[in-house]
Amino acid sequence: MCRALIILLLLLAELNLFAIGHTVNYSFTQLSIEQGLSQATAQSVLLDHKGTLWIGTKSGLNSYTQEGIKTYLHHSGDSLSLPGNCIYHLAEDSLGNFWIATSKGLALYDDEHDRFRTVNSCIFYSSVEVGGGMWFGGENAIYCYDYASKELKLVDVGKKGDKNVNPVDYRVQKLIYLEKDRILIGTRKKGIYLYDCRTRQFLPFISSNQNLLTSLYVTADRHIYASFYGDGFHCYDHNGKMLRHYTKENSGLKNNYVLDIIEHNGKLWLATDGGGICLFTPSTLQFSQLQHIVGDYSSLPVNSITLLYKDRKENLWAGSVRGGIFGIKETYIKTYKDAILNDTHGLSEKSIVSLYEQKDGKVWIGTDGGGINLYDPSTDKFIHYPSTYGDKVVSIAEVS
Repeated sequence: MCRALIILLLLLAELNLFAIGHTVNYSFTQLSIEQGLSQATAQSVLLDHKGTLWIGTKSGLNSYTQEGIKTYLHHSGDSLSLPGNCIYHLAEDSLGNFWIATSKGLALYDDEHDRFRTVNSCIFYSSVEVGGGMWFGGENAIYCYDYASKELKLVDVGKKGDKNVNPVDYRVQKLIYLEKDRILIGTRKKGIYLYDCRTRQFLPFISSNQNLLTSLYVTADRHIYASFYGDGFHCYDHNGKMLRHYTKENSGLKNNYVLDIIEHNGKLWLATDGGGICLFTPSTLQFSQLQHIVGDYSSLPVNSITLLYKDRKENLWAGSVRGGIFGIKETYIKTYKDAILNDTHGLSEKSIVSLYEQKDGKVWIGTDGGGINLYDPSTDKFIHYPSTYGDKVVSIAEVS
């Protein structure tokens, strides 16, 4: 039985490759409540320099190692626990300091004693490493942690008394370091600014379009991509000039609610709210989709994706609403499991005992108790024959 299953996987993978033109499939390793995660909505993910994967959720911080998942929570009266349970942001600086931004303040993790030290009671949503320290963006303010003094101080980035030009009148959603000591400051609703660390001056860079900023990303070729809630995503050059605005109405984008953007293997990966993950190739302007399909175990686990993260080992992770997080890996082998009878995305029974391939490439599959199935590699779909359900089909042959 195991031998027949292996043959089926190899045969179907080979048929899939040649029929679809070397299509890359993706496998997903999910970590959610069933695996021990404290809460199912992932808001931040980080792989630290020691190889520990940290997952920040709406209710607790989780560490994932070979030993399994460990959960950290705030405990009333314990000053060495997390200051809050809702985790907004995770970061690690070049000194190996691990930072946790919670709903009740910012904390540093003490790895030696497995505890936390609260550094500030402000709420932070973003961070970036700047020469000599770490910047944190929060509500109406930007703070800098100085490595030398080990103090967290307020950064003066605006002209006092002139609220029209101060970029931190609103939540600082994103901080991105550019070349020559320049920083992109993405605010939640008041546009994107450019700050020069040497001159301590900032300029309006990309104006607000009245929609909430959900993601800001700079690619290797210095293009800037920004997404605004319900408005697709925009592409700008390095000077802030808009080059293209992508929506589902004018492009292959299937969902206008883009929550996060990341560059991976020459493509832009777009996390959407309800539409799965959209893959965009800038050189060809082509879009493709990774979505959850009911009954298809090899499809995306869920369709509401909150974040995308590429770790130091180039592994890609996705955080979701109600589905925890999952690692994403490329694979040329696709696994088919049992599905509801007459569902075209799986087998009527996962135990395979016989196979027969027609000249046109379609494969007849005999199962142990699920009767006969027919697989069409050109459509990647199965046909079940309910009249045979319950039968054990041990041999299949063509008859003249």
